[in-house]
Amino acid sequence: MNQHRFYKAARDVPFEYIKSIGFGGVGTVDEVFGRDGSPFEGRIYARKTILLVEDPAKRDEGLREIEKEVAILREASHHHIVKLVMTYLFQDNYGIVMDPRADGHLEKSLHENTPEVADKISSWFGCLLSGVAYAHRRGIRHRDIKPHNILVKDGTVLLSDFGISMMGIGITVPTTFVGRPRARTLEYCAPEVEQGHTRGRSADVFSLGAVFLEMVTVCSYPGDSSSKLNELHGALAVGGRHSYALSARGVGEWMNSLSDAPSRPAWQPTVLEMCRRMLQGERTSRPKMDDIWSWWSCQPLSDLPPMACSCGPST
Repeated sequence: MNQHRFYKAARDVPFEYIKSIGFGGVGTVDEVFGRDGSPFEGRIYARKTILLVEDPAKRDEGLREIEKEVAILREASHHHIVKLVMTYLFQDNYGIVMDPRADGHLEKSLHENTPEVADKISSWFGCLLSGVAYAHRRGIRHRDIKPHNILVKDGTVLLSDFGISMMGIGITVPTTFVGRPRARTLEYCAPEVEQGHTRGRSADVFSLGAVFLEMVTVCSYPGDSSSKLNELHGALAVGGRHSYALSARGVGEWMNSLSDAPSRPAWQPTVLEMCRRMLQGERTSRPKMDDIWSWWSCQPLSDLPPMACSCGPST
């Protein structure tokens, strides 16, 4: 279907609200189903709704940017990237409808504290490398890679929320959930983003490296993942939040300490080496995603974690 529509009345929007899934930095995420008689009838989707800024000039500029990005995303077809179904405007709401509706997200899986889930997580490194490499080869920057934006569906992972909310067209929505970081915080961002520069593809590499470090931490302590992640975040604490960008020394010390984990998997050194390359503070020192994939593909299978599927950066 892959279209954009303008609706004047609420009854014209072809989706019915089911329940809230969560809050983002500039909007909400709901579970919806297609209304009877619509092209989406009977199907369940995830819908992100962004409340647009009031300033006309800023809104128009932002919408032009988002339309460019959405045009690229419409053409993206990868089994580890959420499919964009349609976008629409209704009053001050910009709706982004995605398929499929996920079972959960990586952030939740990281805190499950079971060896079974840790085994699942170990199979997702290649999947995420594949998805981000595919996006970069097509000129798509994610801009906001973090565990909460990696969805889990039927035992595999899907990249979602490709930075559409980072384009400045939305009103920031505060969240007040206890124990949950505010949306759009900078825990996983690259140093140059922390300093106010553009979120380029090298920033995606850094953020994915930070996510990978949390994944390998969980796989190294499969029965104690939640407390170990809390320990990691504590080691990277800056001003009340953890920050990979501002804690280079802490990141390095943590990676060194993982080598002593009693349940460390045989493939751990390969993933830690990849993390070291991806988490370089200087963006020009970080490898490109295709280079990371090439390096990964050259490693002996015995030195790699199991893969959930046959992934490649062009598939």
